[in-house]
Amino acid sequence: NVVAIGDLMFFGYCPFIDTTVASGASLPGTVSALRKLADTFPDATFVPGHGPLAHSADLRQYAEYLDDLDTQVRRAKAAGKSEDEAVTSVDLSRWHRKTLPSFPDDRFIPEWATAARNIRSAYQLAKAS
Repeated sequence: NVVAIGDLMFFGYCPFIDTTVASGASLPGTVSALRKLADTFPDATFVPGHGPLAHSADLRQYAEYLDDLDTQVRRAKAAGKSEDEAVTSVDLSRWHRKTLPSFPDDRFIPEWATAARNIRSAYQLAKAS
């Protein structure tokens, strides 16, 4: 009862979010897929692309993070905030997500997979939809 989900989930980390709308990038779509997997395989162990093994409750929590990110960014955009203003006003601190190291020795590329990059990516997706 093991499901490999790859980069659909970054467990414990800020994810890298694809912003290629033409190829189907969508935060609501990702949230829906995660919730469907959690519902379909409630007792499974999930192998994420990054982070430790996960369970259905972890997928639901990750889906909530992405949903909260999308909701806050869309509200900021609707209020007329620029992308830079959204980065300073959207608060994701309650999620306690770590920055994903880009290299095995824990070095990372700035703006790779950080909360600020997540907000920028969500803003770009909201702008394109």
